[in-house]
Amino acid sequence: MEPPRLLFIRLSAFLIAFKEIMYILGYGRPSYPDVKTQFFMNGKELSRIGDGIRPLDPFSTYATDNIPDSS
Repeated sequence: MEPPRLLFIRLSAFLIAFKEIMYILGYGRPSYPDVKTQFFMNGKELSRIGDGIRPLDPFSTYATDNIPDSS
């Protein structure tokens, strides 16, 4: 059995790494709340860091905004 402090350090490191990986994949809030980056496309705000929407999502409804109607 590990000492409680070492176990706590390992669990904390795992949790931080897990949060960073999830953020890179586009989920959740970053560990750096002072970073306020916004993405804009066609004048619309696409994503704010922390809302879980990736700005370059090919399945986003924003991707079809500028396609002209065929009629």
